[in-house]
Amino acid sequence: MWRNLVFNGKDKAVTTVRVFTDDLQFSKSEVDPMLKELLQVTEIAYLPEDDDDIAGHSEKIVMWAEYDK
Repeated sequence: MWRNLVFNGKDKAVTTVRVFTDDLQFSKSEVDPMLKELLQVTEIAYLPEDDDDIAGHSEKIVMWAEYDK
């Protein structure tokens, strides 16, 4: 199970900007294409972190209403 990731099961994913700060080994411009290749998706939406959320997990913020939208 992926944490901090909401995947539509097809070609899109949602996560938070936390992915850019959790591993400083890679730059922001390197992370996006790596995630797209790893997840086999064409689009990733990066949500801003909520100041009250210490974990920064997108699965607590958003979910897919329909898989193709």
